[in-house]
Amino acid sequence: MTEARFERAVLAGDLAGWQRLTDEEWLVLSQCAVAEGVEGLLYLHSVRQAVAIPDEVRYAWQVGYRSRAMNNFSALQSLGGILAELARQGIDIVVLPGAPLLEFYPDPGCRPMDDIDLLVRPEQVPATAALLANMGFSSPDRYADIFVRNSLVLDVHEDLFHCGRIDARRYAGQLDLDQIWSRRQARMVEGVQLWMPCLEDMVLYTAVHALRHSYRRLAWFADLRLLIDQDLDWPFLFARARSGGLERPLAYGLKFLQQRELLPVHLLSWLEDCRLSGLELWLLQRAFADRRSGELGDLLWSLNVAGGIRRLQFLLQTYFPQPSVLLQVFPFLPRFLFPLAYGLRLGQLLFRGGRQLVGLVRKT
Repeated sequence: MTEARFERAVLAGDLAGWQRLTDEEWLVLSQCAVAEGVEGLLYLHSVRQAVAIPDEVRYAWQVGYRSRAMNNFSALQSLGGILAELARQGIDIVVLPGAPLLEFYPDPGCRPMDDIDLLVRPEQVPATAALLANMGFSSPDRYADIFVRNSLVLDVHEDLFHCGRIDARRYAGQLDLDQIWSRRQARMVEGVQLWMPCLEDMVLYTAVHALRHSYRRLAWFADLRLLIDQDLDWPFLFARARSGGLERPLAYGLKFLQQRELLPVHLLSWLEDCRLSGLELWLLQRAFADRRSGELGDLLWSLNVAGGIRRLQFLLQTYFPQPSVLLQVFPFLPRFLFPLAYGLRLGQLLFRGGRQLVGLVRKT
């Protein structure tokens, strides 16, 4: 089974013809599903479509599905109590995707959720951190905005894309935070009320999130496809993308769906009007073809930055961020030796870049 066929089958929920796969193909497919974070979704599809799956594959998918369902449900119930306490203390929270996206899946076992992202007003971050500490959360060393209690992990944001870590990300497009707050919606997810961005903002956030992480997980495209199937205000979404400078990241995500024949017809003309450059299309194809090991997301994202100087700032800060961020990349390095981190980072980039270049040449 080709990669594109696998991706389309997962996103379309259509496993027709999978009974003819060989045992070797099933093994490769199973490993791919786990790496992509879609084994739970595939398990449910296979059950509903009565697809005959090798016992060992079915068992692995079933275990992943049940474990994810239990963990996600438990995390949401815990989150409900935490949000209620924060609200009592006058702290506003918007829960960012993915937790809100569980509403659109058949059940919480179908989507991975490693942590829960919370948007907090900047002036309320210190109070939020103090309250979370009183509730038994602690922050891992060097990660002041991450809060952990048992298996529950909360990532506290002041803005959507953690520009506090890399300031130049502000040049690559933003969603107006005042509008995020004013258009937020209260929706129920597994019996828990969450304040979340409006659907149109979730589409844009999901597209940028996938790009920022170099499209490593097919689950993010599953998110995007489910979102664009909702009753969206498309003129508002396109206007929001344009005003925030996020048309290209949105176009990249829609391009992936178009190439797998999963894009609604009414979006084709908008995508054509985006007129992606030859360089963008080439990089995008390489990023799609090398998703699970490639790192072209930041380079693609930099093309969304207007002006050569700002684009250079974006790339320099991304690849060589401030010491507090770079020390997260090399946790074994003592803080007082942080200058060495820049040499290590250079070596890391050269190694990864060389490896990826070889892979691109072979695939080209």
